[in-house]
Amino acid sequence: MKFARSLIFSALITASPVFSVPAFSETSQNSFVTTLEKAKKGNIEAQHNLGVMYLHGNGVNKDLKQAVYWTQKSAEQGNAEAQNNLGYMYLHGNGVDQDLKQAVYWIQKAAEQGNAEAQHNLGNMYLHGNGVDQDLKQAVYWAKKAAEQGNAEAQNNLGVMYFNKDPKQAAYWTQKAAEQGNTEAQHNLGNMYLHGDGVDQDLKQAVYWSKKAADQGNAEAQYSLGEMYLVNQDFQKAARWFHKAAEQGHAKAQYNFGLMYLKGDGLKQDMQQAARWFHKAAEKGHAEAQYVLSRMYLDGHGVEESLQKSLYWLNKYLKSLN
Repeated sequence: MKFARSLIFSALITASPVFSVPAFSETSQNSFVTTLEKAKKGNIEAQHNLGVMYLHGNGVNKDLKQAVYWTQKSAEQGNAEAQNNLGYMYLHGNGVDQDLKQAVYWIQKAAEQGNAEAQHNLGNMYLHGNGVDQDLKQAVYWAKKAAEQGNAEAQNNLGVMYFNKDPKQAAYWTQKAAEQGNTEAQHNLGNMYLHGDGVDQDLKQAVYWSKKAADQGNAEAQYSLGEMYLVNQDFQKAARWFHKAAEQGHAKAQYNFGLMYLKGDGLKQDMQQAARWFHKAAEKGHAEAQYVLSRMYLDGHGVEESLQKSLYWLNKYLKSLN
């Protein structure tokens, strides 16, 4: 079996509140009153915290407009966490009309102050061309700034960006993130050990890191782990991990899980279950699943025989080849 190299980028993140407040307890309601009083007097930390409280409904009814109002008050006074959060709100249209230019403006303000979450977010925006012209050099620049401060998401992204140019640097940053528990990085590091990319090939390490991510619910890692066990003909473990990924909607895992029911590998042979999982994968555009499902409808295996449905899935399969 040829393993696919599938590396995953980490998504944008918001800054953490300066302090955490339990939702709707007497303490949080008292904290809200105290924070509101301080915020009205111009305290920038209180304004930021008040914005977070309105954003999440901590001690007060959730109110996105008020969240934006107080976050902007704090941001305008130079609070980096508030600037990052305000940029994120503009990026996603939370409590304001979506405005990518404003998103970049505020996130860059925070990034230039050294806020690691904002640096990660800005790097991601340059990477994908969100609100700025796509610029991989700037993406690397800001991701590295955040990564050097220990931001796991940035470390993982930096690893992915270095992957084709400098596999050793890719492995270095990916391992940094993986050791912090970042599931995308753990999956990526498992893939690197599997293929010997930037590290000596080591199947035990590949399984170790893939399982770390899989145990945290990472569907790609669960699928990769299933493939590894399948190659080693440990069909029961392969079926277990394919099933976990399939339940999360992973099309390749759904197809492989269906195949295991079809062949009776690691599972009791069950044509109906095979057809069920092929159907799920086929609906997501998985070509092989579409073809197998077409044959099952033609022969009446696991499903009621139907020439019409057989032709439907065959046509889907043929279209996918073009």
